[in-house]
Amino acid sequence: MQETFQVAFGRRVQKIRKQRGWSQEKLAEKTGLTRETISRIETGKYGTHFYHVDIIRAAFNISFEEFFATFTKEEEEES
Repeated sequence: MQETFQVAFGRRVQKIRKQRGWSQEKLAEKTGLTRETISRIETGKYGTHFYHVDIIRAAFNISFEEFFATFTKEEEEES
């Protein structure tokens, strides 16, 4: 069964956050979101809006292209 964008996006956010050694609190600080919102995004329990994609991507200091190119590559490798 293919996962929803919401779940896949959350997994990707969590992976990048952990690669950088950041806590949910640190990502929340950098985005202006609450730690609870970050947690809900990472677990796929929060509706992902373009706004969230943009501020999270900006906090990681990566382009949309970088974020989604890697996102797509990971999905292909997991198939």
